[in-house]
This record gives sequence, structure tokens and C-alpha cells, in this order.
Amino acid sequence: MNGTSIDTLAFDEVRLGERFRVEPPPGSTLVAGDTVEVTRSREGTNVVSAIEISVDDAPPVERLLDEVIARCKRNVSERPNDSRSRLNLALALVNRGRRTEAIVELKRVLELMPDDFVALSALASAHLTDGNLDEAAELYNRIGAIFPNSSTAHMGLASAALRRDDFVGAAKHLETAVSVDCRLVPARLLLAMVQLKLNKAHRAISILREGLREDNRSAELNHCLAIVYLCVGDTRRAEKSFRAALYLNPGLSAAVHGLALLLLHQKRTDDVTSFLSKRLDSSPNDFASRELLAHAFVVSKEFKKARAQLMHLVDGSAGEVLSGHDAARINNNVAYCYAMESKYSEAEERLLLSIKTEPGFGPQPYENLARVYLALGRTRDALRTISRALDRGLDSIGLHELRAFCLSALKRYHESVEELRSLVKRTDAPASAYADLGWMLTEWEEDYDSAIAVLREAMDRWNDDPKILNNLAYAHLMRGESGAARLVLDLIPEGYGPEPYSVATRGFLKIAEGQIEEGERNYNAAEHLAARMGNRDLALAIRQKKFLEVSKEHFRQGRFDEAVEALRKGSEIEQNSQPYPFESQLKSLLAAASAEEGK
Repeated sequence: MNGTSIDTLAFDEVRLGERFRVEPPPGSTLVAGDTVEVTRSREGTNVVSAIEISVDDAPPVERLLDEVIARCKRNVSERPNDSRSRLNLALALVNRGRRTEAIVELKRVLELMPDDFVALSALASAHLTDGNLDEAAELYNRIGAIFPNSSTAHMGLASAALRRDDFVGAAKHLETAVSVDCRLVPARLLLAMVQLKLNKAHRAISILREGLREDNRSAELNHCLAIVYLCVGDTRRAEKSFRAALYLNPGLSAAVHGLALLLLHQKRTDDVTSFLSKRLDSSPNDFASRELLAHAFVVSKEFKKARAQLMHLVDGSAGEVLSGHDAARINNNVAYCYAMESKYSEAEERLLLSIKTEPGFGPQPYENLARVYLALGRTRDALRTISRALDRGLDSIGLHELRAFCLSALKRYHESVEELRSLVKRTDAPASAYADLGWMLTEWEEDYDSAIAVLREAMDRWNDDPKILNNLAYAHLMRGESGAARLVLDLIPEGYGPEPYSVATRGFLKIAEGQIEEGERNYNAAEHLAARMGNRDLALAIRQKKFLEVSKEHFRQGRFDEAVEALRKGSEIEQNSQPYPFESQLKSLLAAASAEEGK
């Protein structure tokens, strides 16, 4: 017995993944200090510079800066050749985010005072922020020549190198910056992250420890050290360093989120929920903490609590207007929680909102909506949803697998086979695609040679996959090769099962070997397992298949009456919605037997 490998109820929660931020402490805006993001995945650790242009959106601050700019402009109009007045105006423009105007003023300041450190540093920083890397590097080199004992030039050159993905060059400049000023925390943070990027994690740890010997009250150094420890797998020291960072600066958001991610990775959900609940009591608008808390509740299968946290984000209670991407993700996850509670109508509403908010967000909301429609018995709506995603250029294994499932459920078997044939040509095709193609070729195309070829190809990649092995054994049985089927079934790992499909296939094998009673016992056990799983349709299909194979074996052994009786029993089983041909095969054989009996 075989069947689809697709779990139509495998809804997806969209997570951002493990991302850790390393931010320099507040300091002079003239010293470049990049924010860095560290991401961890199955592919390994990655370090990237998170270039952000920060514009203060607080209206009172904007009004204050506008007043300062107006006052500085009056001073400049009164004293146009006063370099200090122009510099004050330029710095006010920089702080207001009006860099184009600021650059013009800074160039005028340097015409009046070519070696002014503040003007040179501010102009270089403005060019760096705008991505004018050559201009920024030229200015930082000029600063270094005039002020050799300043770390500003080396920090700026390192930032320019990071933006060019020149991590070796960045490391060189940062080493110099640290040697010039050993207490410069931004330099140590960046240097440690660059060493991590260069796969020199132990060097990164050494740099941070040296920094803590110089300044043992730095929350940022402790936080960065925690991330490096986490990347080398030392979770005990990582947790200790995260907690040290939060002891020194309880409001350090990056450390809060880092510790929460560590606890989640260790599946310490009670610790996460306690820790983040306390954090939200003091900082209710911490978006990331609330989303992490929701995920902790999802892990604990407390979906109602997870929904409450997520709804707090989408209804504006968190005090933040969500971007289209964030809104799409959060609404998808609200729907995920509803779906896991079998509240499919509510899930549908949220998924439609997710897609409407950001149609190109990704395939997950479309996949989830298709699964919701399948759960509601709306197969055509599911297929339309999948087509809508594919038409937008969105692509995923899940979309193609679900499309193949929908086509087979609508009895468009040849199209389903073609969909699976296309899928297995992909380099990232999963074992389930091969298993399903083998099943469809066997059950509906009756192309046993092709089915066996596909499944043997799959065995070259997944030699212990139970579904592949089961379906291969089934194909051999359908081709009348019980010996080959037994050899394949014996390869199924001992720890697998019992599971309806493989138990039924063993029943098929025993019947094919002439052991009808033993085979029937296996089929009965498989039917019982399917019923216990709540899959009544599969249980009925297993019963149909049992009578089909029993009747065939009776015919082979010359017991015509017993064969006809088995066919009658099988034909009386009520119609099921599973995509199997057993009912039609039973009735066809019964009609042929009745015709033979009437001669």
C-alpha cells in the first residue's frame, strides 16, 4: 500500500531566523561605528554590515533641530566667512538628516579651514552614509595623514572596507584603531565580528576579553562576546555573557533578544516566556520581544496565547506601524495559530489579509491558504491559490507538491504526474516528491517500470527513507516480484513505524506469497492504525485494497467462489475520497467474474 507523502495540514509559521545585532555604544557621531548582524542557519554563521540611515521621527526633536538650523543660518548670513558658524550649521543639518545640504556647508568650511578635524570627519561620515565610498576613503586618508594619533581615520576606512565586503582590509584598519586607542569599544566590536566572519572565532573571543580587561563595565562587549560564544557552540558561556550585558545595561535590546533566542534554541520555553513577559512589562512596545514571546508560545503549543501577542502587534497596540513585509509575516503567523487550533475560517481571513498586504511577500501565506482550503474541502480554491502564487513568480517545493496533490484529488492524474516529473528534475527536490511520483506511476499510470526506475534513483540519495522504500516494494509487488519486494522492505529502518502504509504493504507481500490469513491480519492492523490517526478515508481504502488482493490470490489459487466473495465484500465498501482506483478495480473484476460465472 502506498499513498501521498504530502501532509496537507503542515502549516508554516514564518520566522525571521536567528539574527543577532551588534551595535556600538552611543558616542561621537564623527567616529564610524557600524551595526553588524550575525545570522545562524544550517549553512553556518554569516556576518553582514547592517547599514542604516537613522532619521529621528520624534516631532519635538525635529522642531528643536529646525530651530537650531534657523539660528545657525542667521549667524552664517551675518558672518559668511566665519568657519565656526558654518560648521555649526553643517552639523545641525547632519543631525536633521539633510546630508546633501550639510555636505555643501562642510566643503565651504574646509575651504576656510582645510585641516579642521571636525569638518573633515563630518564630511567623511556623510559621504560614508550616502555610499560615496571613494570620497569617504580619500577624506579618511587625509585625516590619518594630518592626525596620525587619531583612531577616527582607521575606523572610517574600516567601515568603507566593510561596505565593499573587504573583511581582510577592514580587519587591518581595525587592528590599527585598537592599537591607537585600546579603550575604543566600537573598534573592538567590529574587529571581533570581522574575525568571526573570517572564521577566526577564537581570535574574536581574545579581542573581546582584552577589551573587557580595559573596560569591564561594557555591556556591548559582553553582548558581542555572548554571540561569539554562541557561534562556537559554548552556550553556557554565551548565556553568562548575555546576562552580564543585561546586568550592566538592562535596557540593551539586542542582548534581550539574543538571550531569548539562545533560550529558544535550547527549548527552554518556560524560561523564555518568564524572561520576555518581564521585559514587556517594562518595555511594552518592544516589537521583537513580543514576536519572540509569541514564538515561544507556539513552541509550547499554546496557540491562543501566541495569537494574543501577535494580535497586539497587528492591531497597533505595540505603538508601531508595521511595514508591508512585517504585517504579511505577522498575519500569516496569526493564521498559523488559528489553523493549528482547526479554526480554518479565521485562518483564511488572516491569510487573505497577509496576501493583500504584501502579495509578493513569499510563498508561505499562499501555501498555508491552500492547506486551509484543503482542510475545508475546497480543492479548487486551493488550486487557484497555488496558481496565483506561481503566476506572481513565487516558487517553493511546497507549492508544487500541493499542486500535484490538488490535481490528483480532482482526478487529473496525468497532470499530477507531470507536475511531479518536473519537480524531481530540480536539484532541491525532496524525497517526498520522488515517493509521490513513484506512487502515481504505480497506482494510476500502471507504469511499473518507470515507477521502479524513479524510486531506485531516489534510493541513491535517500537509501533509508521509509516512504521511498515502501513505495518501491509496492511497485515490485504490483509487477509480481514478491522476492524483490521483501528485500526492499527489509531495508526499512527498525525504528520506523508502525505506520499504515508499510503495515499494509507487508500484508500485500504475505498475500502475494500465498499467506492470505496473515496478510489479512496485516491489512486489518493497518486499517486500525489509519482509523486511530483519524484518517477514515485511508482506513476504507486499505480495506478495499485488502479484498482486492485477497480476491486476486484466490483466483491464482483456483478458488473462484472465494475470489468472488472477496470482490463482493470489497465492492460494498462505501465510496471514499482518497485518490485510489481500488473501487473501480473491484467492480471491474466483479463484473468480469459474474460474466464468467454466467457462461
